[in-house]
Amino acid sequence: MIMEMGKELKVDLEVLKTLDGEAFEQVAAIAAAQLHSGAPGSKAIKTAAATLNLGAEELAAALEALSFVITESARQQLPEQELRTALQEQLPLSEAAIESLVRVSLAEIPHARRVAEDFGHPL
Repeated sequence: MIMEMGKELKVDLEVLKTLDGEAFEQVAAIAAAQLHSGAPGSKAIKTAAATLNLGAEELAAALEALSFVITESARQQLPEQELRTALQEQLPLSEAAIESLVRVSLAEIPHARRVAEDFGHPL
């Protein structure tokens, strides 16, 4: 099964399409880190957003969306090529950004699966 991404997620990630490969890599790393330690504080978001010429709310939403993509790809246990294809077909990101997101997603599989399992428990 290839994951499907909703319109809101795509809109949240659209703001990142203007970033160069290095900047996107940093944003993807922050998104992965928030799986471990939670979302960064508002001061950190504002500082990063200013550095990237993005709005703080836009960046926070994009980080959340990236964390979701990382977690969902781990939950679905997508092989690398299926993940790459799904991201290329569905996300408004550059090829360099897609490759970065694939690398980060694959590196975070063990932790992201635990996070996904925690979210999967019924209330």
